[in-house]
Amino acid sequence: MNFLKKIIFIAFSSIILSLILSFEVSAERYSIDGYEIPVDVVVNGHILRTPEKAFLEHDTVFVPLRAVAEATGATVNWNGETDIATVELGDDMVEFSENTSEDAAVMHEETMFVPVRDLAESLGYTVTWDDYYFQVWISAPDVFIEEEHRNHVYTNNDILLLAKVLQSECGSSPFEAKIAVANVVCNRVESDLFPDSVSEVIYDRRGGSIQFSIAYNGVLEKTEPSDECILAAKCALNGVVVAKDCLFFQADYVENSWMNNNREYAMSLGGNAFFY
Repeated sequence: MNFLKKIIFIAFSSIILSLILSFEVSAERYSIDGYEIPVDVVVNGHILRTPEKAFLEHDTVFVPLRAVAEATGATVNWNGETDIATVELGDDMVEFSENTSEDAAVMHEETMFVPVRDLAESLGYTVTWDDYYFQVWISAPDVFIEEEHRNHVYTNNDILLLAKVLQSECGSSPFEAKIAVANVVCNRVESDLFPDSVSEVIYDRRGGSIQFSIAYNGVLEKTEPSDECILAAKCALNGVVVAKDCLFFQADYVENSWMNNNREYAMSLGGNAFFY
């Protein structure tokens, strides 16, 4: 009898543990190795500039309400007494609060996030999900996205080109190491020592010195980046930092190179050494 009770207890405990673990996984925002993957909101082909990034949770994309609604021409009114946000566009109207459904709005740092489909379809728009670029696309006929609402930091071409570099240079490295290599390109874009765009940095050959040989030996054009390289590129372009201020990298087994002799060593990660 004691043996039977023990078996029942172990089985019951396993079920409870399984339920707890499944809840914890489903309750987390989508991430890889602890790095949350940012979601872009794209309206009529334009990536929106929003104060906080959209995120994926419970298979639902949550977007910052005011930023997305106002970018599409809608107005947002907040009732502080009821904690209800009302979105209006012509004859269309929808209300959001934190307690309306299981996909209710959520508050984060005084910003209300709402399920993108609930918002868009209430205003007469259609929504599609791009699993490769991790983007939610909103088709809003007759809506013009003003310059102030457009993201000018990067385009999908920048994501793809940077991801190709990651695939070529560190395709088998851990996710964090991929972000680090992408950081080098992004750091160069911000540096006065290098050109001002992802493409110009990768194809830079000023002074006759080629920065990325893969850009000129045919490798880059033939490379098909993995999903993970795409998402690592997105993380770096959205400000996720692993290799802070690093401007150079090389295979960590290389010795007595120009970098070894002329640049300050920062760290090694994923088979590469990084330098300031």
